[in-house]
Amino acid sequence: MSHIKALNLAAKSNLNNVLILEDDCLFLQNRAILDKLIKYFFDTIDDWDVFFLDFCTKGAQDTKYKKIKKVLKSIRTHAYAVNKHYMPTLKKCFTEAHMLLENELFYSQTLSLAIDRYWQRLQRKDRWYMLDAAIAKQASSYSDIEYRDKNRKYY
Repeated sequence: MSHIKALNLAAKSNLNNVLILEDDCLFLQNRAILDKLIKYFFDTIDDWDVFFLDFCTKGAQDTKYKKIKKVLKSIRTHAYAVNKHYMPTLKKCFTEAHMLLENELFYSQTLSLAIDRYWQRLQRKDRWYMLDAAIAKQASSYSDIEYRDKNRKYY
C-alpha cells in the first residue's frame, strides 16, 4: 500500500518523476558517483518508464547504450524511479495485486501476487531500465511479505 500512496502523492503534487525508496534501501556509492551515474542515465535515455537503482535482476538485456540494460525480470521494489506518464500504469498494477492478495488465504498462493512479482508482467513489454552497476541495494531485514528475516542475495 505504501507504494500506491507514494504514487498518489507524486501525481497529486504533479511531479515529473518520483523516486521510491523503501526503508531498507542502502546506497552503495558516494554522492559524487551517485550523481554522475544518475546524470548519465538521464542524459542518455529520453524515453523511459521505470529506472532501477539496483542491479538485482533475474533477467536483463543489453541496450545500444553503454552501461544501460533493459530490465526483463526484477524482484525488488526498494529503489526505483517512475516517470510521470507511467505512474497510472504502475498504480493500476499495484492496485490489482493488492486486490488479488486480499482474496488469498495461504502464503504459497500469494507470493506471485506480491508487487515485486506482479509487476514483472510490465517489465518485458515496457521501458524499464537499470545501469550495469548497482547504485543501491536492499539490506537484510524483516520481510512483510514472507514474515521472516531475509538475507538478500545479489546477482
